[in-house]
Parts: sequence; structure tokens; C-alpha cells
Amino acid sequence: MGPEGQDIEEHLAEKYGASPAALAGARQAIQERGAALDFEFRMEARSRIYNTRTAHRLLHWAAERFGSAAQRTLKLALLKAYFTEGRDVSNPAVLLAVATAVGLPEADAQQLLHSDRYTAEVEAAEAEV
Repeated sequence: MGPEGQDIEEHLAEKYGASPAALAGARQAIQERGAALDFEFRMEARSRIYNTRTAHRLLHWAAERFGSAAQRTLKLALLKAYFTEGRDVSNPAVLLAVATAVGLPEADAQQLLHSDRYTAEVEAAEAEV
């Protein structure tokens, strides 16, 4: 997937072969499940899907450096940024803003985002799925 992401409807149709009606039903079910957990999925806030590899590298760094509680806090903030606010979580500036908003050190996060650190670990975890 390119840096501009992909139209979400196109991506889901290609990946799952689902019809527009099936996708609409799935979106409704996701919104209902989220609401039951007090999480808002605002489907209208986003029209594109993005590569999240760098976000996963940031999550790996948070866990290794600051522990699972910091990783969980960052993960929830990233989920809200994407699914509720419709932000581009492949964009390093967005990732840096989210990381610092949850209290992670800006200089360290920025250094990670400008490197390829944890790429191998993220790719290995991806391969397991």
C-alpha cells in the first residue's frame, strides 16, 4: 500500500470480496460492538485505509521501553485517532503527536520514527498472523 493509503471500500472489497451491502452490515456491527465497550467508531470520519507498520513499530518501542501499560495507552490513543477521529496513522507527524499526547518522550519517539528500528520484529509478528 502506498503512502497515500487506499480507498477503504476498495480495499475491503479486494481483501474480502464483500459486497457494499455486506460491508455496510459489518460496519454497523462494528459500531454496535464499539458502543458496547464505550468506544466510538466514526466510519464517516475516514475514507482511506493506511499502512500501519510504523504505528506498530512505535507500539513495539513503547512496550519494550516503557512496559505494557504504556503500550496499551498508546494503542488505545492510536485506535481513537484512526477509528474515531479519522487521522492518518501512517503519517509520522500524527504518530508523534499521539505518542507525546500520552506522555511518551517526544525526542525518543521522533528518533524511532526516523529510523527503521523494530521493522524486523513487526514483520515477524505480522508473519505469524
